[in-house]
Amino acid sequence: MPPPPPCPAGRELFDDPSYVNVQNLDKVRQAGGGAGPPNLAVNGSAPRDLFDMKPFEDALRVPPPAQLMAMAEQLRGEPWFHGKLSRREAEALLQLNGDFLVRESTTTPGQYVLTGLQSGQPKHLLLVDPEGVVRTKDHRFESVSHLISYHMDNHLPIISAGSELCLQQPVERKL
Repeated sequence: MPPPPPCPAGRELFDDPSYVNVQNLDKVRQAGGGAGPPNLAVNGSAPRDLFDMKPFEDALRVPPPAQLMAMAEQLRGEPWFHGKLSRREAEALLQLNGDFLVRESTTTPGQYVLTGLQSGQPKHLLLVDPEGVVRTKDHRFESVSHLISYHMDNHLPIISAGSELCLQQPVERKL
């Protein structure tokens, strides 16, 4: 390959010209009130801040402690709730397909896990999303108890991340 041609006098090899689009510059200046960035108004509304995180605050919020405490209190009354239990301990309690229990995550405070046995394989499904909502792939529920009773009463499997879990027999905690 031949060497690149020499640069004209006073120019460097990578000294490329810059191009600036000035096609609608007058309209942008009128809308923005000067040479600064354009005023981003939508349908005559107030100008928008491109970096405003307010619309995302709810998604970034951790469930309030009162909400977590109410959920924990309600679950303590359920016979299938075992409190803080590791995956291994929970799996050891499952004997038959359809056995299930709910436990508090040992690694994430306020997170609840449905552990069940399906086709001889233990399954662990997170029940509370980052906003503190109890949900499955298709439904939102008022509480973990509501989710459990809905699926048991209607004989519907819980479908999550491509796997199914049928709730047939609750594994009751030992008092």
